Amino acid sequence: MKLVPDAFHPGYWGPLLSAHMPRTAYLPVSESFISALQRDSLNEADAERLQSDFSELIQGLSHAMDYLRTDHSTSEGFCPKLNGKLPYDAAWILGRHAPCCYTWNEAMMVLRASSRIHEPTRTSWQGSFCLVVQRWEQIHPANEFRCFISSCRVIAICQRHPDTPYPFLARERDRLVNAMVSFYETHVRPLHPAYAECILDCYLDDSQSVRTLGIDAWSDDALLLFEVSEMEALRAQAAAAFPGQHSDPDGHRQSEAPGEDATGATVSFRSVAQGFAAVPWGWSEKLPLELGDDFLRARIQRNASD
Repeated sequence: MKLVPDAFHPGYWGPLLSAHMPRTAYLPVSESFISALQRDSLNEADAERLQSDFSELIQGLSHAMDYLRTDHSTSEGFCPKLNGKLPYDAAWILGRHAPCCYTWNEAMMVLRASSRIHEPTRTSWQGSFCLVVQRWEQIHPANEFRCFISSCRVIAICQRHPDTPYPFLARERDRLVNAMVSFYETHVRPLHPAYAECILDCYLDDSQSVRTLGIDAWSDDALLLFEVSEMEALRAQAAAAFPGQHSDPDGHRQSEAPGEDATGATVSFRSVAQGFAAVPWGWSEKLPLELGDDFLRARIQRNASD
């Protein structure tokens, strides 16, 4: 019997949204490969053993690198994501500000140096791990957003990197909200009932089109600029307004007023420029967003009490 894939596995939603994300290849990996990456050291002997023990995977990675270059892109780099998790905390080992790799050896090095290598073993995917190899694209942090979905509605949006204020985001609120609400309702919501309650990371490209970064299950540890109590209230309002809502198989949407979803419900939009203290420069590259979120929330609470 064929198992139904987890809707939040990148190997499921990635191919379905391939037209709305950078060119990507998906390579299955074993638990033994993850264990090998979790070794403490990375030296020449380890690299040779890795290449010998997982020659098929390394060959697949080489083919994936070639595949990413076949669409006449000017980008030669790629980013390796174990189960869709970008090792941004380990970019330092490459001597760069981002985990952009050019060889399989660099990919293995940055994955091994990342603390996020331990995260896939805590998922419920029952060993269905994959290495996502995605063409690297330069994305300005101001163009990255996190959308919070509940009861099949986008209820809140905030900037994804809370380390720098971007004053123009508040001025562009209506346009940004409408673009992301439209993207979710048209391209994401019809794909699976699980996307009635989820977190969608996305960005706007140079043409201002919405592109996908990731889809994850709802988590109170990933709220960034929102308090847990705030989000609980927003979710309760959505549940009361749209009881029993599930994914719409038709994906139809109506015209809407600025800053509202298709039903007229207001979407909460938040950016650092609205008075929230920024995380110190560089933290977003060194720590997972969730850890930066904890620091940010402490700053907000302290400022509120002053």
